[in-house]
Amino acid sequence: MIPGPLLLIGLPLIAAPVVYVTRRWALLSAALAAGSSLALGLACLRLPLDAPGVFLGLPVRLGQSVVVLGRELVLQPAGAAGLGFIFLLGTVVFFLDWCIPQGRLFSPVGLVFLSMISANVMIRHLLFAVLALWLAVIIAAFTIQEDRYDSVRGALRYVTMHTLAIPPFVITSWLLDLYVENPENLAPLRTFAILLTLGFSILLAVIPFQGWVTAVAKDAPPLGSALIFSVENVAVFLLLTNLMLRHPWLLDDPLLFQVLTWGGLLTTALGGLMALVQQDFGHLLGYGVLADMGGMFMALTIGSHREMSMGLTLIVFRAISLVVTGTGLSLIRKQAGGDSFTELSGTARRQPLATTALILGGLSLAGLPPLAGFAGRWALLDFFVPEHTNWCWLIFLAGCGVTIGYLRGLRAMLSSPSEETETKQMNSEPLLAAVMTGAVLIFAAALAFNPQPVFSFTARFASTLVLFLP
Repeated sequence: MIPGPLLLIGLPLIAAPVVYVTRRWALLSAALAAGSSLALGLACLRLPLDAPGVFLGLPVRLGQSVVVLGRELVLQPAGAAGLGFIFLLGTVVFFLDWCIPQGRLFSPVGLVFLSMISANVMIRHLLFAVLALWLAVIIAAFTIQEDRYDSVRGALRYVTMHTLAIPPFVITSWLLDLYVENPENLAPLRTFAILLTLGFSILLAVIPFQGWVTAVAKDAPPLGSALIFSVENVAVFLLLTNLMLRHPWLLDDPLLFQVLTWGGLLTTALGGLMALVQQDFGHLLGYGVLADMGGMFMALTIGSHREMSMGLTLIVFRAISLVVTGTGLSLIRKQAGGDSFTELSGTARRQPLATTALILGGLSLAGLPPLAGFAGRWALLDFFVPEHTNWCWLIFLAGCGVTIGYLRGLRAMLSSPSEETETKQMNSEPLLAAVMTGAVLIFAAALAFNPQPVFSFTARFASTLVLFLP
């Protein structure tokens, strides 16, 4: 009987070197990477945790715990739902890597990244869970950097900021062990709150720790950005809820949730304002993500089942928007050699499908109706209207800022090509890439007009988390 933790951590690690060796055969490499991720995603969502199941003809028990180096790893219902979404998202981006290449290391390193995220979700000890996330960040840095020699800012900021988050969690873990032995001593409670607030603020990119998001969006492969931003949000969310479930007395001090509330407001405002003045699609993507993440922070601090479901819904719809815009941006960067507005004049005429994906994905990220991201944004506004009308106006205006940013980019792409752009040999879209881009657009459109599957999934996901926040 194969324990679930060994399967979810081990299979991606086994598949990664095989995918790397076969990278010369793009279709085979993509099939192996996407197939491995798809199999694990379906296993997390469909196999029972409390009974034996069958995975590729082998007996497995997903909910069986294992002990590694004295630390317990076990897959809980919330972790199974989260990893199911993560692996299915990995399936999509690994398959798109076949016809829209993201770099020679993207798929194998991506599999190792998902393996470390799986360890993070299943480890029951706070410090070791954070260290597993840190290892995932270091591994993802190779995907961000790839073969770039002009800039190391994205990978460096990503690793540096997450490294700065380690000390608060190390001290918190040590103090937790002391508190468990002597629960009558209430002195460390405020220290716990301050350290956890600092650590989670860095991981969630709350102002003033947001710089790594825009740097990664600029330097990373666009589909890599979609994977990193979506997967890490789910992992950190599960880390936070698991910590509160195991130590509910941490809720006695509301500092963390107050910081997330006001930090979410500032993050939303900054994202929308800065999106107005960007001159390239990389930074615009990063600020669009920040504007959307701020609303998620505010929703999660409420703490009821409905608001947690809403926060998860925002993550899922953001992932869909990022995949769509990342597909278009990847094709345009490959042909134009950059993503600044001045470099892309006339691009829309040569690459209409890629331009459509880039702009519609960005507008979906902004929450513009009737695109996919609008469903989650409308649910968020509908909840905040009765008691927090000012928040609604801020979220709405931030979305308008992101929308204007992408419309400015579209105007540049529709303009007549400059002399510098005309000298570049910009080819039309490859047939296979155009077909895949069209398929991504159709899938996103289907979810835009029928978002119920997403709402049903996130509602089930939230129902596995019995958490009462202030």
